[in-house]
Amino acid sequence: MMQHALSQQPIRIENGQYQSIQCLGGTVWLTCANDDHDYFLTAGESLNLRCCEGVVLSGIEKNTVADLQDLAVIPEYAIV
Repeated sequence: MMQHALSQQPIRIENGQYQSIQCLGGTVWLTCANDDHDYFLTAGESLNLRCCEGVVLSGIEKNTVADLQDLAVIPEYAIV
C-alpha cells in the first residue's frame, strides 16, 4: 500500500506495478493506455488496474490523495 498526494503532478504507473487504486480524498482522474474511457474516482471508490498497460493519475482537487495497492481479487474495471 502506498499513498500519493495527486495535487502536485500526475503519476504514471507501469503495467503490473499495482493492481488497485483507491481514492482516499478529493477526486482522482485516471487514464489507461489501452482504454478509450477516462475514470473519475471520489473518496471511497476504487478501480482495478490489472488490465491497464499504463496508467496516468491526476488529482482534480487540491487535496486529492490516492492509495495504490496490490489486491488479489477484485472485478476488472469495477468501481466499488
